[in-house]
Amino acid sequence: MKKTVEKTISGSILLLLALLLLTHSDSCIALASQGLLLWYRNMIPSLFPFMVLSSLMIRTCLSLRLSCFIHKAAGWLLPFRKTSYFTILMGFLCGFPMGAKAVVMQLSQKQISLREGQSLLIFTNNIGPLYIFGYVFGLFPWISPFPFFFCLYGIPFLYGSLYYICKAYKDSPTEGSEKDTVSPLSFPEPEALGEAISPSLQTAISSITTLGGCMVFFQVLQILPQFVFSLLPSHMQPFLQAYLLPLISCLTEIGGGLKLLSQTEKLLWMIPGLLILGGGSCLLQTRLLLNDTKLSFKNYVYHKLLQAILAFLAGWLLLR
Repeated sequence: MKKTVEKTISGSILLLLALLLLTHSDSCIALASQGLLLWYRNMIPSLFPFMVLSSLMIRTCLSLRLSCFIHKAAGWLLPFRKTSYFTILMGFLCGFPMGAKAVVMQLSQKQISLREGQSLLIFTNNIGPLYIFGYVFGLFPWISPFPFFFCLYGIPFLYGSLYYICKAYKDSPTEGSEKDTVSPLSFPEPEALGEAISPSLQTAISSITTLGGCMVFFQVLQILPQFVFSLLPSHMQPFLQAYLLPLISCLTEIGGGLKLLSQTEKLLWMIPGLLILGGGSCLLQTRLLLNDTKLSFKNYVYHKLLQAILAFLAGWLLLR
């Protein structure tokens, strides 16, 4: 019965979307163009070079050397294993979905274990600083940077560190145990730089193209709430257009939603939490990256929701 209801609802939504694509083609084309321009102007310049570089570093095992260096310098302060630092660095500095991609690639190269990969995934897949400085701060110039960055990056890092200590580090089996399918000290044979360039480029092109498709599709989905709101009484339109539509848009495609949200300062405190969630577009990209792995997408979404709730609370106190 439950599955029948779900199929009926999803089928009705798809049918309505198809009708809107035909009857409101101008609006749909405008929304698709917005998503495509955002991908072309912001995502490709800020993400594609990092995608190629991270793949090269992992394939040549330079990522392991970097992780070991960071571990020697800061291992006394941070609770992570040697092989984890590269993924953390990519996830916080290089932008979404590089954290998830780094986890998947290190897992495929047997540089981290499945248990460790699951623990890293829940907090290293974040919106990058380049996106924040180049796009978000341009829309919200009145943001206070330090409280904002604490909500956006400090909360996931503290949350992930505590989770890692409690789950991955404390309960991980000893090296050589039968349950630990990958020993973090068993490094694979590195590829030569010349051999790694071609597959790294192919992987990056595939990933950035998938990202663009997700952004355009979820941007077009915003036609659904716009159509529904247009049917409601006129006295409700100011509230719907100023508050509810921007929030729903952020939950579909974060870039277009933030552009709508920039029209009001009253919801400023919600921005870090919305960025942590990333919207449906970011979630779908992560789901696609995890398709060929044993990493749990449900576990990822669950912990992202918890981090977003904490960011909403911190934003209410620090940014409002």
